[in-house]
Amino acid sequence: GSEMCIRDSFMERVAEIELSDRTKSAMAATLINSNVDFLRSAKLEPLFGSAKIVKLGRRLAVIDVLAWQGKIDVLVAKATLSLKL
Repeated sequence: GSEMCIRDSFMERVAEIELSDRTKSAMAATLINSNVDFLRSAKLEPLFGSAKIVKLGRRLAVIDVLAWQGKIDVLVAKATLSLKL
């Protein structure tokens, strides 16, 4: 439903921000694959996220993303995204 779409878009945006911070550029990246594990239902409260670049090549970036609400150790979702650079 819409909750899944919102969290999936959130995960993609967190990954894009991490990528732009790392590369220090505003290069366009295109999502080519996403694997999202929805671990629990999200509540109507702020959603936080962090990302870690697993692989950064000339044409491809693979990024792990975590999302949580409240406590960082209680994840709402986790994802691995592949972006074409």
